[in-house]
Amino acid sequence: MIQYNVAGNVKGDVVVFINGAGVGPWMWNNQVKHFTSKKCITFDLPGHGLNSDIDFTTIEDCAILIKKIILKESKSKKAILIGHSIGAQIIMFMLEHYEDVIDKAIIISGLNKPMPFVNAMVKPMIACTMPLVKLKIFAKVQSKQLSIPDSMFDDYYKDSLKISKETFSHILYENSNYSFQNKSRVKVDTLILVGENEKKIMKESANKNKALLENSIGYIVKNASHGIPYEQSDLLNYAVDCFINSKEIVDKNLIVLK
Repeated sequence: MIQYNVAGNVKGDVVVFINGAGVGPWMWNNQVKHFTSKKCITFDLPGHGLNSDIDFTTIEDCAILIKKIILKESKSKKAILIGHSIGAQIIMFMLEHYEDVIDKAIIISGLNKPMPFVNAMVKPMIACTMPLVKLKIFAKVQSKQLSIPDSMFDDYYKDSLKISKETFSHILYENSNYSFQNKSRVKVDTLILVGENEKKIMKESANKNKALLENSIGYIVKNASHGIPYEQSDLLNYAVDCFINSKEIVDKNLIVLK
């Protein structure tokens, strides 16, 4: 079992926040502060932060760990899942294989277009990148690419120092090869979000995910890149609030996915 943190109302419905790669539970600070009526569970992915002693292996292994947390912490044995980037891919895997522990799902910037050509680049990328990781100036450039605010940079830099070559390699492979096809025809209510300024492949993935998930709604978040939880935290909190309470989501900064 990995280490995790519980905040908010311990008697409330369980909400599990699943980070993207290279970041920590601090990325959800604005959401945890907002959803005080819920039992909020956050944690470092394997190979990250407090769980850096366990290398990240596969999306499937992460899903199994999260299912165990849900079964332990939720009286209903179900949880609302909110995931970003590879965290969103973990949710998609869980929708396929562990639908029974999911109440509702929120997929933020979930890639669903395999890029097998990346496999040949993994070793060269690691060889070039790993020596630079400890350099603060390099971390600063990386954080800007991830749209991480200055207030979260120290946390990002500290956590980046703990990521091993093995974890980095496995994450690159899993992220670039993952494919969600929804062959089991999942019925879970799902909210799909993608940033307006994200790469084309991310927007295509959002549209693909919406088409695959029968009970889903999706939006493009204006003025956001690959960092919606901290770039547009108030808007995300509003959208999630409406979604989990079955209320209509109406905001000029949200463009409906067709």
